[in-house]
Order: sequence, then C-alpha cells, then structure tokens
Amino acid sequence: MAGSLHDRRVRFLESLAGLLGCTGQVPYLPDGRRPDVLAIDTRRRLLFVGEGKDSETPNCRATQARLQRYLQWIAAHLRHGSATAVCAVCFGREGDARTWLDVLAMLAREVQVTFVQEGFARFEPGLLVVYAVACTPPPLPLARPSRELERLSSL
Repeated sequence: MAGSLHDRRVRFLESLAGLLGCTGQVPYLPDGRRPDVLAIDTRRRLLFVGEGKDSETPNCRATQARLQRYLQWIAAHLRHGSATAVCAVCFGREGDARTWLDVLAMLAREVQVTFVQEGFARFEPGLLVVYAVACTPPPLPLARPSRELERLSSL
C-alpha cells in the first residue's frame, strides 16, 4: 500500500533527517506536541523539525500557529550552547514554495529565531521541500580597549 500523500511526505522528511545524521528520535516536544518529524543528532546538537503537508496551505492560520510553537522550541534549543536546527516543510504545490518560505521567516522573526540559510528543493513533481536553518550565534569577539582608554587607565 502506497499510503497517503501526507504519509509519503513524512517518510521523505524522515529520510532527509536521517541523511543529516538526525537519527535520534525525540518522542515529543516538552509541551507534549509532536511535529510529523522530530529527530536529533545529539553529538552535533542538530535538531530536525519537519512537517508533511497535503491539504494544509501556508496561509492556514492553524498551520501557522502550530509551526510557530515548533519554532519556539527551536529557539529554546538554540539558547542552550552551540546548536543548530533545521525546520522543513514537505508539500506538493510548487506555487506555494515562496509563501511557505515567507511564512517560516515571519514566524521565526516573531520568536527571535534567525535563519542563516533558507531554500527550496523539488525532488520530483509533488515532492517539494522548503527548509530553513538556524544556528546559535557565535559569541561576539571581545573588543580591544581603545588606546585612549588604555592611556587613561595607566594614569
């Protein structure tokens, strides 16, 4: 049995997570929610959150609310040491790609997640993925004191 389009897209996202090394399965998020795909590479602290979509569109408010909650947990993941997260949506209509990316970017801004990379890939007709990658920001370099400040401190 081939399964539904949704199931096919979820299996595809599971394969992508595995190819990225995210083979540790996370049963659910701390609030009990469970995206379609939730996997981690604990050694590299790489979290993969994926959603397979069949009937839902990027403009669906319920879908956006769910994605925003997932992004809140991505933000929490990124606050604890050096970490990376991938958020991916697998869907079927190529015309929705730009809107899915825009929605992910808008929701990420609302929860203070900054994507360092975003993209879209068509693997075959009806099997499309938008993705966004967020990383813990590197620490800011310590500024050298100005010569004037050094001179004043030596007085």
